[in-house]
Amino acid sequence: MVTHGTDTMEESAYLSDILVTSEKPVVFTGAQRHAGEPDTDGPRNIADAIRCAASDALRGIGTVVLFEGDIHAAREVSKTHTSRVDAFRSAGLGKLGEVDGGEVYLYRRPTQRVHVATKRLESRVELMLLGLGSSPEYLDFCLQSGVKAVVLAAFGRGNAPRGFADAVRRLSTHNIPVIVASRCPEGRTLPVYGRDSGGCSLAAAGAYFSGSLSPIKARLLMSALLGAGLTAAELTAKIRGAGAS
Repeated sequence: MVTHGTDTMEESAYLSDILVTSEKPVVFTGAQRHAGEPDTDGPRNIADAIRCAASDALRGIGTVVLFEGDIHAAREVSKTHTSRVDAFRSAGLGKLGEVDGGEVYLYRRPTQRVHVATKRLESRVELMLLGLGSSPEYLDFCLQSGVKAVVLAAFGRGNAPRGFADAVRRLSTHNIPVIVASRCPEGRTLPVYGRDSGGCSLAAAGAYFSGSLSPIKARLLMSALLGAGLTAAELTAKIRGAGAS
């Protein structure tokens, strides 16, 4: 059982999920209310997390986040509210189970898990959130400054403003992977639209697509994969194994 600050809990939990090989469950939890508040949620979250860590039902399930009685897969969960005690959700998929009356109930098991064998994480992986009128100049800066990979938090299915496909092609030519994820909290990225910097154009330029993996978790996956020193073919296979394309 791991106690952790809530702001980046989903990231540390996902790293644990892709790096830890033990069949024992790893359970992350924390609190939204500090211990001095009358409605603090820390003690009950810790108690429920211990119950999960000791439960045979969770063996082999990987890393989970336990919060407000709900059990979430590390790959799927996100912090969705700044202050509420039920701040964690698995958008579009729902929780894996729950703790109710001191008992652990598991309703489903995650299927899109991947393990990366590495003792090193590549820190020079950048995340760029795209907005209306965003410029691809930042990608050229990444190329010039020694960045090893870039994740784009793109529009919808995985689309970008004009000029991004050419910039992705320049990075790909220099063996700098680009992963296209989505700003949307639900759904998969898929190269569907053509024209300048639509998903099809980005794919043709050499971009990977993250599938249903969120931008921040796509960044962590790429950090681990590059840290493992994989070949291009191995990199592609691992990204697909993680539920991306």
